[in-house]
Amino acid sequence: MARSVFILIAAAASAAAIAPTGLGREAAAPRDHTRPSAPTVDGDSISDNLTPAFHFAAKDDRTPPTQIRFQCAIDSTVLRPCSHITRASAPLSFGPHLLRVRAIDRAGNASKITRYAFTVSGYWNAGTEFEKSPNNANPSRDRYGNTPWFYLYSGTPKHDPADYHLLPFYTVFDVGTEQWHSTAETYGLPGVWVGGAWGHVAMRPGTPATDQDAILGWRSPLTGTVTLDATIQAVETWCTIPTNGLRWSIDQGAATLRSGHLAVGETAVVTQLSTTVTTGEPLYVVIDAAGDATCDLTWIDFTLRTG
Repeated sequence: MARSVFILIAAAASAAAIAPTGLGREAAAPRDHTRPSAPTVDGDSISDNLTPAFHFAAKDDRTPPTQIRFQCAIDSTVLRPCSHITRASAPLSFGPHLLRVRAIDRAGNASKITRYAFTVSGYWNAGTEFEKSPNNANPSRDRYGNTPWFYLYSGTPKHDPADYHLLPFYTVFDVGTEQWHSTAETYGLPGVWVGGAWGHVAMRPGTPATDQDAILGWRSPLTGTVTLDATIQAVETWCTIPTNGLRWSIDQGAATLRSGHLAVGETAVVTQLSTTVTTGEPLYVVIDAAGDATCDLTWIDFTLRTG
C-alpha cells in the first residue's frame, strides 16, 4: 500500500514539472518576422511643381495601416523617416528624379524598397506670368521665383543682344492692358511698346525715327532642352493706312531659329520648336517694323516647357 502511494505522488510531481507555467492563460505570441508589403506611391509622374508631394501606403499582417512608418529619399540611397504624405523638402531641379521609399511595421521589419521615377517639368507663359500692376516689374518673375522674362527694345534693327535694353517706362491703360515703352509718351509713336493685352503680349515696334525693334525676352533658368510654341498675329486690321507689314523672328541669342513676314491680318504659328539651352541663355521674339511702323501692332502668345 505504501509503495502504491509513493508511485502516485511521484507521477503527480512529474506531471507538474512538465506542465506549462502559463496554464490557464494565453501563451506569448511568437515574434513578428514578416515584413510589410512594399509601399505604393501616389503622385504625379510629371509635375510642374518644384516641391511635388507623394502619398504612401502599405499593408502588414499585424500592424494597422495607420501605424506603419515610412522612410524615403529623393535622388539618394540614404533613407530617412518621412510621413505617409511627403513633399520634397527643397525645390528640385527641372528634369528626372528618383524617389525611394520603404515601410516599417511595429516590430521593426522593413519592406522592400519601392522606386518611383518622376520628372519635374518647367512651364512658362509670357501672357499670364509677366507681373502686372501694382507689382509690375521688368525683368519679371515666373511661378518658380526666377526672373526669366524681359520686355526690351533694340538700339538698331540689327539682331544684336548687346544692343538690347530694358523698356524703362510703364503705363496702365485698363484692367487688361498694361504696357512698357521706350519713350515717355502716354501712348503711341515713336517708340517701342510691349506689354500685357488681355492674356496676350502686345508688341509695337518703333518708327523709322527711332528704328527700334520690339522684343520679348526669356532667359533660361536651366540647362537642357526646351520646347516652345508661339502664335504671332498682325492684328491691326482696323487700320486704313497703306502698310508694308512687319518682320518677326524667334532668336536664340543672335541666331535666328524661325522668322517670317506678316501683312496686316495674317498669323504665323510655330509649334514644338525644340532647342538646347544653357542656364542664363536667352531666347527672343523680335518684331521689326520693316522700315515702316504703320499698323504694326502684334499680339504674341509665347509658351515654353522643358523637354
